[in-house]
Order: sequence, then structure tokens, then C-alpha cells
Amino acid sequence: MLFRISDKARAGFSICCLVGLPSRRPRPLSFGPCVLGLALLTLLAACVPATQSTGVLLEEQVVDGLTIGFEAVESPELNAAQELFVTLSDADGNPVENADVYFDLTMPAMPMGTNRPVAEHMGEGRYRVGNAVFDMTGDWEIFIVVEHAGVERRAMFTRTVNE
Repeated sequence: MLFRISDKARAGFSICCLVGLPSRRPRPLSFGPCVLGLALLTLLAACVPATQSTGVLLEEQVVDGLTIGFEAVESPELNAAQELFVTLSDADGNPVENADVYFDLTMPAMPMGTNRPVAEHMGEGRYRVGNAVFDMTGDWEIFIVVEHAGVERRAMFTRTVNE
């Protein structure tokens, strides 16, 4: 879409809007609709949370017949609470209910204190942590620890936290 100020400015400015290829006769537009459109676009852009600009990555690992699915943003924000999701299913694809699930978040390059948020059971094999915090930039290892039917299973995933 192209905009140009018309050659003949009458009482005030008018803007001619060319859509696509230039036509023989551009249609004049008043400032009102253009300003309103720009204001609406600005408002919509301001309403989108920063975490949505990063893609969500879904990964799976099978550990001793248990499928552990991990869903989180591809590049977590620094020092901000993150949502992490786990989906558990057995070898037949059935959801695994009432497991104990927690995350063990570690940074191999800079060993720190324990960071083990516990996941809440949401139903249908889904578990959620809403307060995982990555407090340094760099590569992180995210261990998902699942305890179910007296057996502990671990899956490891990675994420990189940028500034």
C-alpha cells in the first residue's frame, strides 16, 4: 500500500491512497480513517504479550514406555515467570493421571542453587508450572521428573535464555 500527499492541497491536507499497482486515478482519503487505522494497529500491537513473539516449542521423549511431552516457549524470558507444560501418555497413548511431576532447571555453565518448581495436575495427562524462572542468560537443561506407579522417570530438554 502506498501513500502520497496530493499535488492539490485544498482546505487542509488530503492523502491519496494507492492500493497495489498505481491506478489511473488515485482515490483521496481524509486523515481521519488513516489516523484511526494507525491508532488501532498500534493498540493491537501493544496488547500482544512479549512472550507470544517467541514460538512455542513442543518436544517429546519416550522413557521406559512413558511419553513425556514438553511444551514451552522456544526462548524463555530472563527473570520472568514462565509457563511450562508436560503431557504424559502410556505406551498405548492413554493419558497418565495423578503422577508427581516436577522440573529440575539447571544451568551447566554456572551451577546454582536448586530450582525445582512442582507441576500441578490439570487433567487428561497434562501438568503445568506457572512460575518457572530462568535468572541468567545462556543454555539451560530442563529435567522433567515424573514419579508414577512407584517408578521415577526423567527426560531432559534444553532452552537458551537470551537478554
